Amino acid sequence: MSEPRRDASRNGPERSPEELARLLKAKARSAAVGALREGLEEIEGQYGQHVADEVAGLVDVTGVFAGLDDHAAGTGADSKDDDGPWELKSLSAR
Repeated sequence: MSEPRRDASRNGPERSPEELARLLKAKARSAAVGALREGLEEIEGQYGQHVADEVAGLVDVTGVFAGLDDHAAGTGADSKDDDGPWELKSLSAR
């Protein structure tokens, strides 16, 4: 496991990159679930539950969450010494 690293000018608890990655992944998953739920509720309100149920069956949930498990899809710097900005890459661009 990596040692916690932090810019000396930053405040906050010391956390390892692995712990921060787990927290970010949980936050992203929660946001995705919330967006799916909100979208289905909007569809149900406009078109009815039967349409929302059909749409829910058509959504590729595995694809929605694939980026959360694919470390190559969203990467930061290419090396530990790279101070360049992190970049998230679209799954459809691969």
